[in-house]
Amino acid sequence: MAWAREVLAAFPDCLGVPDIAFEPDGDAGLEWWRGPDRVLSVSVGRNGELRYAARLNAARVIGTEVFADGLPKRLVEAAYELVE
Repeated sequence: MAWAREVLAAFPDCLGVPDIAFEPDGDAGLEWWRGPDRVLSVSVGRNGELRYAARLNAARVIGTEVFADGLPKRLVEAAYELVE
């Protein structure tokens, strides 16, 4: 829960509040949905690992990175693309 709060606070405010669910493995799932072709999903692991996927019209973004000193650059870019 602590990692999820920290990660959520790092996202741009323009995204708004995501749907939040806890996954069977204990990870926290964050999802911002803007339509069938515009969605960003982030799974926050207990060790700060972020697994993410975004569908931004025809583009797809998939990655796994560790949350260290802020969000990974590609994840921030996907967040801004989602609200454009």
